[in-house]
Amino acid sequence: REEKGLQKMYASPDGKMLVFGGDKDGRATLVCSRTKRISGGVKMNAQCMGVAFPGDDGQQILTYGNDANVYLWDVRMQTRCVEKHMDVGGLKNGYVIAASCNLTAPGSSSSHYYYATGQPSGVVNLYSSATPILRGVRQPVRELMNLTTPIDCLQFSPDAQMLLFASRDLKDSLRLFHVSSRTVFSNWPTVKTNLRRVNCAAFSGSSGYLAIGNDAGAALLYRLQYFEPY
Repeated sequence: REEKGLQKMYASPDGKMLVFGGDKDGRATLVCSRTKRISGGVKMNAQCMGVAFPGDDGQQILTYGNDANVYLWDVRMQTRCVEKHMDVGGLKNGYVIAASCNLTAPGSSSSHYYYATGQPSGVVNLYSSATPILRGVRQPVRELMNLTTPIDCLQFSPDAQMLLFASRDLKDSLRLFHVSSRTVFSNWPTVKTNLRRVNCAAFSGSSGYLAIGNDAGAALLYRLQYFEPY
């Protein structure tokens, strides 16, 4: 099969798998990072706009279609969609999706994860895998409406305490959301923080540092004092 849509690449948390999305026929191609060979793929009913790896082991993937649907797949059973739901308020040509590590509540043996979708309207929906899907809809635990231009960047911190979301359409359009308190940080970035147009962002392994790449070709490194440096 000739692959026609390899515009976007996503790596699993353990680095063992690469997923290429963007194919207009809805296919996301799985590649083994060790052998550099195609190991399979999943196929949606719409163009694949984004891919995320929920949890910690890379055994599941979330795909986001331009039909505003979120699909969950088991990598071991690639032809089977485990679950599917409509992105609440989602429009066609949704942009990005991100997922967190597994989280376990104190005194509980079950775990869940968060994931978020970014829309062209600037809205970010935060979901929990623990919320049931009813009639094809999973209600978000929080809708973030702080930005008004298309969301291009979504990133959870490694411990899932923070969610970063940004848009490159306007200067300094970046916000940090504290997941457990369900609040957006109001003290950063400030009007004096010159981020320019944000193209990408990433947290360090302990969440102690935040790197931001902008349209000037600069990589800005910020220290998050609450967290351990490394």
